[in-house]
Amino acid sequence: MHPSDSAFFDAYKKLERFCSELYSQQSGVSAYIAEMEACADRGRASVPSWNADYQGLKHIRWVRNRIAHEAEPGRLSEDGDLTFARDFYRRLQAEKDPLALLRRTGPPRRRAPKGKKEEGSSPQPRAARTAPVLALIGCILLLLLLFYLICMNYR
Repeated sequence: MHPSDSAFFDAYKKLERFCSELYSQQSGVSAYIAEMEACADRGRASVPSWNADYQGLKHIRWVRNRIAHEAEPGRLSEDGDLTFARDFYRRLQAEKDPLALLRRTGPPRRRAPKGKKEEGSSPQPRAARTAPVLALIGCILLLLLLFYLICMNYR
């Protein structure tokens, strides 16, 4: 194994151990990535580094797998891979990683239903909207029935 790959592999193992303890799973980096995927919409909107961190984690996991499973001669990792792994580990420890930043923004906000105009009003249920229409139709049918009965009496 190339010396720079060995340094990267050690940094990745350190990150993997930290995430494994965090998620109580053997594959901690994969668990972290899965959690990012689960709240990606909110994360992209709230954390500026979200996409870069997500892509970076997936990349270094891929590089780690190549080093661990492929018997290719030569160097497989780049200097940026080692830098990212170390930096992300430091941010995890300092709780400045994307998921920690997302947790600080608070719980997800519920979107207002389309067409909602007033802030505290709740949308009417469908039954409440259709009741007046059904009452009108009933009145019209009753009037038609009365008209029919009156006309039949005069013949």
